[in-house]
Amino acid sequence: MLIGNPDKFAFLLEIVPEWSDDTFINGMLYVFINGAQYPKTLRTTTLSDDIYYLVDNSSFIHPKVNDELFSLDAKTLFEKLCEITFPPAMEDNNDFDYLIPLTELASEKYQIYIVSSKMSIKILVGHYIDNDQIYFDDEVSMGLEEFEVIKQKMQNYYLKYIKR
Repeated sequence: MLIGNPDKFAFLLEIVPEWSDDTFINGMLYVFINGAQYPKTLRTTTLSDDIYYLVDNSSFIHPKVNDELFSLDAKTLFEKLCEITFPPAMEDNNDFDYLIPLTELASEKYQIYIVSSKMSIKILVGHYIDNDQIYFDDEVSMGLEEFEVIKQKMQNYYLKYIKR
C-alpha cells in the first residue's frame, strides 16, 4: 500500500504472509522523500513493531513545534537535530522528541527527523557514513493538513492490517 506522494513524502508498505507468523507481521516498509527511497535495499521489516511505534504517541503522531529550529536551513537543522538526539557529551541525556522511530531504517543507518512550526512540517533524512559521522541526504516540507492526511492513513493502516 502506498500512503502519500512518493515524489514528496510517502510510505510504501507491504505485508508478506510468508515472512510472518502468529506473533509478528513482517513485510516491507520504505519511506520516500522527494522521490528517493529509504532504505535503498530490500529489507524485511517487522511491521507489527515498526508501525506500532510509529503510530503510538511518537514524534510522527505529535511533531514537536519549535519555530527556532524550523527556521534553520535544512543542513544546519539536520545537524542540530542529530546533536539534540545524540549529544556529544556523554553526561547529556538523549532527546528523541524529533526522531521518527523506524527501527529497520535505523538498522540500515538512516535517521529521519520531524519538526513542526504552527503551519508546516519538515521531515529530514540522513545516513551514517561511518559509526560517528552522519550525512544529510534530503528534506521535505509540507503543510499540516497534507501531513495530517498521511498520518491518519498510517494510523488506519495499523488498525486495519497490523493490530491484533
